[in-house]
Amino acid sequence: MILMRELDYLLEKRTHGDVMLPLSVYDYTTDPGAQERLACHWHREAELLLCTQGRAVFHIDRESFLLQEGEAAWIRGNSLHAATQDGGMPFAFSAVVFDPDFLTDHANNVVSQNYMDPVRKGTVLFPSHLVPAEAYEKQVLEDIAGICRHYAERDDCWELSIKILLLEIWKFLFLHAGSRTDAGTGAADHRIVRIKHIMNDIREHSAEDITVAGLAEKYALSEEYFCRFFREMTHMSALDYVNTCRITDSCRLLLESDAPVSEIAGQVGYENISYFNRIFRRFMHQTPMEYRKGRRPVETSSRPS
Repeated sequence: MILMRELDYLLEKRTHGDVMLPLSVYDYTTDPGAQERLACHWHREAELLLCTQGRAVFHIDRESFLLQEGEAAWIRGNSLHAATQDGGMPFAFSAVVFDPDFLTDHANNVVSQNYMDPVRKGTVLFPSHLVPAEAYEKQVLEDIAGICRHYAERDDCWELSIKILLLEIWKFLFLHAGSRTDAGTGAADHRIVRIKHIMNDIREHSAEDITVAGLAEKYALSEEYFCRFFREMTHMSALDYVNTCRITDSCRLLLESDAPVSEIAGQVGYENISYFNRIFRRFMHQTPMEYRKGRRPVETSSRPS
């Protein structure tokens, strides 16, 4: 089941945290019955994702690896990322999403120039997959868990503790980073830019009458190639992405308004209420009314506790 905090995490254009603390931590338990455990998305902030249960295949841009309990992934800002898993295996994680400017207070100083900018520009590449093998990786994994603990407990000086741990993580990852070679990356980058454009287009027009044939025609592609390209880049079908956007919007409307379910279904793009109920139950494992009644009493804060 997807919760509102998790919907916030999946929404690309959402700002994580606020001006005073540009960081959020999300605890996320995925649906063991779904293949797409984390829908493909991106955000401008960086992310450290710690697997807390089970395993899944994690995808970052064109790289894929098996992420298991006790391991973590580093995700540079604006990188496409998703997770998939077959066979009913559990997969849960804690995600630390933050603006790297938090570490330098937006100052154009030597730390920003020498250690932050090269990572943001992609000329210095942090290791994407962190496993408890080398000493520095074990320390990074402990630090990520520490950040999650401080964020949840709000103990004394918790904001300062989080910043210290993030700086230590950045130092270790920088010391073990690689350098980008531009040879052969142009075509891959073009494909990433193109799929982001398509996904943004679907996101902005998800309430309209969207068909795979119409999308393929809009981007001057054959329907077969479009379907193959979309699945290859996002690890889900275009129709599943449309439904993800629509169900995300319907969840917000169910909590933010008292409009009838039939009206909300129409607002997000479903003309048939029975089909909407069926898709909603597939994503949320409950009816729209059950979701509304069950979630409203506990959504009392805009920030995770």
